[in-house]
Amino acid sequence: TTSTGTTSTGTTSPGTTARTTSGTTGSTGTTIATFCNSYVDFSGQQGQLRMATPATYQSSPLTISFWIFSNGLRTRDQTVISNGVVAVTAHALRLRPGNVLSVWQGAAYANTTYVLPTGGWYFISAVQTSLYHWSIYENGVLQSSVVLSGPEPPPAITGKFSVAGQGGTVNSAGNGNADVLMDSVQVWTVARTADQLRTVDMLPDGHGLVGNEAGLVLYLPFNEGSGNFTTPAGLGSRLENSGVFAWGQKCNVMPTFPVSTTGTTGVPQARPVCNSYVDFSGQEGQLIMAQQATQALSPLTLSLWVHSNEIKSKEQTLVSNGVFAVNGHALRLRPDNVLAVFHGAFYANTTYVLPTGGWYFISAVQTSLYHWSIYENGVLQTTAVIPGELPAPVPNGKFSVAGQGGTYNGPNGNFDGKIDSVQVWTVARTALQLQTVDILPNGLTGVEGGLALYLPFNE
Repeated sequence: TTSTGTTSTGTTSPGTTARTTSGTTGSTGTTIATFCNSYVDFSGQQGQLRMATPATYQSSPLTISFWIFSNGLRTRDQTVISNGVVAVTAHALRLRPGNVLSVWQGAAYANTTYVLPTGGWYFISAVQTSLYHWSIYENGVLQSSVVLSGPEPPPAITGKFSVAGQGGTVNSAGNGNADVLMDSVQVWTVARTADQLRTVDMLPDGHGLVGNEAGLVLYLPFNEGSGNFTTPAGLGSRLENSGVFAWGQKCNVMPTFPVSTTGTTGVPQARPVCNSYVDFSGQEGQLIMAQQATQALSPLTLSLWVHSNEIKSKEQTLVSNGVFAVNGHALRLRPDNVLAVFHGAFYANTTYVLPTGGWYFISAVQTSLYHWSIYENGVLQTTAVIPGELPAPVPNGKFSVAGQGGTYNGPNGNFDGKIDSVQVWTVARTALQLQTVDILPNGLTGVEGGLALYLPFNE
């Protein structure tokens, strides 16, 4: 590669990424593997899991997280998690009709603007940063914030902790217990950050949390797979089986990061991971390769971490593969940070607007010619169709980052911001792959099938 203009390097804020052991002491490297783990299928009207005591008596801060799968929209209120006596002393998360998520603390509650999708697995987190102030995350991405109007001091927590129900044996013919699949239930007495949710807490059981992390007061990975529930080590609370439930199994594809271990089997470790990025100067800084990354037309995936400090007033190119506006694919920010996708001289403005002041993992996935889907942190944001021609132009020229090739493109061409982990794939990456592999700090080995270009900027 060759670089032109002015750039500078920096280090991103430390994140925490799960590190799992594999092989002998001192092994290094990253491998991609499929991990399968069990989940619990609750029957809805009768099935739930109860503990003899609350998971915690602390009011705030607090984080409640879990994986959940809903096959349909609710027509009645159903309790997903309850820590104490619902509507009296407990923290609780409930699905209202239409799958609207509500947050409870004692008798105080608020309906959020978050609606749980159906037909797929989602990692949901309710984070209380201060008393009665809750933020709702899906797969580690903020979705909604609410404030409850409750008394101070809040009611003291009493009763039981329950999953897929609100305690008791049966809760009024389905109006209380949740008819859902659930996995990896977590209760924390700290406010987990979006980075922690995304890079540790949501990883498949046994490859994210160890179970003894500071602030983790309850962790139910549901790894039994059959029979009854067992009491997690160190809880000191008896798990009570109630009603009807069944076991199932789901699988995820993710990387493992071997580290030094003690003994022959090793213990999964978690540690901060820092990585570098490039700060492009905007008017002059860009990176140019001598040729395009790929000449593939479709499918295609362009991904990168990006940080913009401002709303753009002029057009700025993030990545360009080929000759811009002639034969290449390109991602550009239009005025007001609207993302546009280009193929040759044809383009489409998407409805996605890049936020400012933070890091975002942006992916443009072309599943078929001219049909693009835009993801932020692995979550679909919008789709767009470029009104292109047939046959489509074949990319031929240079690949550039933070510019559109050439020696200097003026302030109307080069990107003024920070970029990391640029990826070009000749396959359409799935949301699951984006969330559990591509987005991770240095998660790729660089030799994955279909990965045509990987610039981790680790220099």
